[in-house]
Amino acid sequence: MTAWRRARRVALGVTVAAVAVGLAGLVVARREPAVGPAPAVPAPPSALPTGASRPVWLRPVPPAIVLPPSDAIDEAVRPWQAGNYAGAALWLEALAKEHRDIPLLQFYAGAAWLLARVPSDAVTALEAALDAAPDDRRGEVAWYLGLAHLELDQHAAARQAFGVACGHGVPDACRAVAWVDARPPER
Repeated sequence: MTAWRRARRVALGVTVAAVAVGLAGLVVARREPAVGPAPAVPAPPSALPTGASRPVWLRPVPPAIVLPPSDAIDEAVRPWQAGNYAGAALWLEALAKEHRDIPLLQFYAGAAWLLARVPSDAVTALEAALDAAPDDRRGEVAWYLGLAHLELDQHAAARQAFGVACGHGVPDACRAVAWVDARPPER
């Protein structure tokens, strides 16, 4: 690692710490006396977060990133680490086109699209990743593909993907198959 990159990482860490301390100082909890109970107004279905009717264990969480070290990959992962999953997905897709020898780039691009709530792009990327994934990672790729299909209410495709994940020993994948089977059939 060059001295410049080390200095940049230290500066970034110091900046993040300073911002966190500054924001913590701005947070002031103040309770106003309640005038009366707030009326219960149900949120419209469009305001509910995607997957709100699903159990917590069937909602996407960021996978651990395990990729070979390189400056280009570090640059692509930086938005991911900041929570900008759509930005990371764009970077990772571009890298996947350049580095077809690293098939997991496509998987991480698909997972990033899923986390950015763009499930149609996630399905495209994850299907490509499943075809190229090494056998020891196929279950993980299939799990995220199943989650993307659930976001699109494609239960049959989700069940198929979860079945692959279950066959590869992914925790909760067999449970997900049963959960999807218990859902009403697609319209």
